[in-house]
Amino acid sequence: MSRYIILSMFQKSNGYWYIRERVPVDVQDVIGKKYFERSLKTKNKAEAAARAAAVRAELDKLVTEAKLKLAPKRNDSLKLKPVDHFTLAEMCIRYQVELMEEADNIVDYINYLHRLTPDFKASKKAADGLLLDFFHARSIAISPKSKAFDGVSKALLNKWGMLTDALIFRGGDQWGRAVGTTLTESNLTEAGRALVDNSISISALYQEYKATELVQATPSQKPALLKRFRDIDQVIRWFVGHVGGDIPVQQVTKQQASTFVNRLILRPVTKRRDIKALSLEDQIAWAEKNDEKRVASNTVKKDVRLFQSLFSVAVDHHYIEENPFTGSLKRVARKAAKSSPKKTGYSDADLKRVFSSNLFLYRFEPVRKIDTDYGLSLFWVPLICYYTGARLNEVAQLHLSDVKQEEGIWCIDINPNADDKRTKNGEPRLVPIHQHLIDLGFLDYVEEGRRQHKKRKTDTNHRVFPMLRPNTDGTLSAGLSRMLGAQFKALGIAEGIQPVHAFRHTFKTACRRLNVAEDIHDSITGHQGSSVGRGYGGIGIDTANNVIQQIDRVQIPVSHYSELKIKQ
Repeated sequence: MSRYIILSMFQKSNGYWYIRERVPVDVQDVIGKKYFERSLKTKNKAEAAARAAAVRAELDKLVTEAKLKLAPKRNDSLKLKPVDHFTLAEMCIRYQVELMEEADNIVDYINYLHRLTPDFKASKKAADGLLLDFFHARSIAISPKSKAFDGVSKALLNKWGMLTDALIFRGGDQWGRAVGTTLTESNLTEAGRALVDNSISISALYQEYKATELVQATPSQKPALLKRFRDIDQVIRWFVGHVGGDIPVQQVTKQQASTFVNRLILRPVTKRRDIKALSLEDQIAWAEKNDEKRVASNTVKKDVRLFQSLFSVAVDHHYIEENPFTGSLKRVARKAAKSSPKKTGYSDADLKRVFSSNLFLYRFEPVRKIDTDYGLSLFWVPLICYYTGARLNEVAQLHLSDVKQEEGIWCIDINPNADDKRTKNGEPRLVPIHQHLIDLGFLDYVEEGRRQHKKRKTDTNHRVFPMLRPNTDGTLSAGLSRMLGAQFKALGIAEGIQPVHAFRHTFKTACRRLNVAEDIHDSITGHQGSSVGRGYGGIGIDTANNVIQQIDRVQIPVSHYSELKIKQ
């Protein structure tokens, strides 16, 4: 999804088409302009529209890079003491003296100084230039806008006389050798040593990782990302406790990583807040005492992948040479292989029980004023999930404009092209609508929504299911998921499975029964690893429609949604 406010694709008097977009306010200073304007180098409108996507992708990359520059660097928040400021300033001066000694003559060195700062007078600008060069030479990552950098720069300015004395010709080739510095690295505090040694603690690495992920995320991806971080904050704290504190990542061993994964596997499944608030070891002890069910292997795999990604950042930034969590997933896979097969989708008997229930006979009406009005979303959403294999939130977030015809085939357009929409992999896809949904009046329902929206626009009635309200993470399906889960559990069929997500597994199973190629049903369901996209990676909308229409019709108590009764 583009991160720009698209103003226009327009044609100039010379006949050529251009694209003009506004740069996000937060990166305008970094990029140095308020607007992008690029020629699409064609006078043909259709060709220009095709080229516009590539230009926008290029601009999106520029904005991402600009936001990464603004992301906080790990050393920016270091609280250096005055002794650190002056010690680092003198270390910078000694570095300059070393450069003087390496230079063939003083002219070469002065030319080097001029490249850093044209005016070598005692000024903050000159001090900043020398410090940036010094920190770069020592591979120290720190923003020149941080308080730590500012403190060292001022200390260097205070000691500027030492540097000018070193430049005074002492006779012969001995210039620049005498310098009155006395402070060395041994004088640095713990924060100063962390800066110089380029070490980073586990929690600091995690904060850097989060900042980078959030900067690169599109607006529609951020709510899910924030929710994921809240889920794993506790796991990071467990690991910090496991290794004996918030130690530098350089001290984390492969043995510690392996042992930690073993402990994660023993974690219990529980929704009790008092138990979830316990330490990892206390949770394991509680599970053993009460013979509780242990966490699913897929949950452990998610946590392990997080640590693999986290320590990959440490490798990429040259904090460590080897990722201690490499190979940890094999241990989890062995555990999963030993466990009994897990039910993920619905059986034919389950489907019959679900779709013959009162959920598809009565129109939902809230009992009390304070109850959430889920309206017809309880009727339509399970049916759409069954016939498309779409994720629950992908259906819940649909806009009225997302129901459209493509090549004469009615489809739902699952895309992240608005702030209240997102897809798991950030890719859009078109999914044909099953004829049973059309027979049940889904298009009639959507058309009524369009009439209401045209008559009176509100903050929500541009959506197919305007009654759904987002939770704190911006997820529209959270409340609906709980309601449907309660309904299915009351029928006695949701034990050990995710009630609505199970339709996704059921759809995949149905496709395999029909001998549909894996890449085709992956394209329909939007699974990563296939070439998912608006053109189905080349399989064609007609091919996808052929698959959808072969999905067995379920039997429900009504032939059209207008027949739904009001429960007395």
